[in-house]
Parts: sequence; structure tokens; C-alpha cells
Amino acid sequence: MCAIACNPLKTSLKEYYGVVTSTMEQVFPLLATVISVGVLQNAMAATGVRGLLGITFVTLPMIFIYLTVLIFCPFAQGSLSYGSAIIFGTPLIFMFNAAGMNTTVVCAALSLIFPIGDCLPPSRIVGRISCETVGYKGSYMSFLRQIFVPVLLLGSLALLMLIFPNKLSFLK
Repeated sequence: MCAIACNPLKTSLKEYYGVVTSTMEQVFPLLATVISVGVLQNAMAATGVRGLLGITFVTLPMIFIYLTVLIFCPFAQGSLSYGSAIIFGTPLIFMFNAAGMNTTVVCAALSLIFPIGDCLPPSRIVGRISCETVGYKGSYMSFLRQIFVPVLLLGSLALLMLIFPNKLSFLK
């Protein structure tokens, strides 16, 4: 009501209604994704599955963590959104810290790995917004093909940071 009263253009209620409905059409898919992921996170926490996944991943031998982190963490981010960084990121940081590795570089590497999953289905939050923002007209799979090489480069850099965090400690 305050916006209507203070508007110098004296926009009609019909135009305000159009703005509200178009905003809801844009925001609803994102809101539905975030709510469903939140429900999944709470169910996983209540049943103990969240802790089971985190501890199982961390107890793998280091070579398996290095081999699977670029596959598992982004796909977990794509399905669990920002909850995957809590489920896997925190235990991984503690594990690398216990192994005597530079945690600042490890955190930077994980912060490069997890956002890769924001473009992956089912949530694809960043990818969906990026396509809408730039007006990308192709299919979502063609969008994923377009970003494959930069993502591969980013993932390779992050993996090198995970493997050699003490040698890259000058980055902190």
C-alpha cells in the first residue's frame, strides 16, 4: 500500500497486479526447489542419513576421495543444493585438517567444487537463473555442453588444490 501511495507515476492496480503475477511466475520454480530441498534436508537429519553420508564419505581412503570428489560433491550439490556443503564439506575440512593439510586452501578448493553442482539437475538453481538472465534459447542440455570445458578446468584446478594444499599455501 505504501508503494502505491508513494509512486510518482500513479501506476494502476491492474499494472501492479501484472507485476506481481509475473514475479510469482518467475520465482515459484525456485521457491518450490528450495522448499523441497529443505524438507529433504530435515528428513535426512531426523533419520540420521545426513550423518551417515558424511561419515561414510570421509572414512574412504584418501585416493578414493580424490577420485570421487569431482563427481560426488557436484552431484550432491545438484540434488541437495546448499545442504551438501554442510553434509560433505565440513567433515572433509576436518579430515584434511587432521591430516595436517592447509585448511584455507582446502576450503577454497571445496568452494570451487560444490558450486559446479548448482548447474546440475534436479535443482539447477544457478543454471536456470543464468539461462533466464541472458535469454538463452537453447535446451538445458545444450547449456550444459556449453559450460563443460570451463567447468572441467575449474574442477581440475580445485582437485589440484585438494591434492597439494600445503604446496599452495602461498595462496592464503
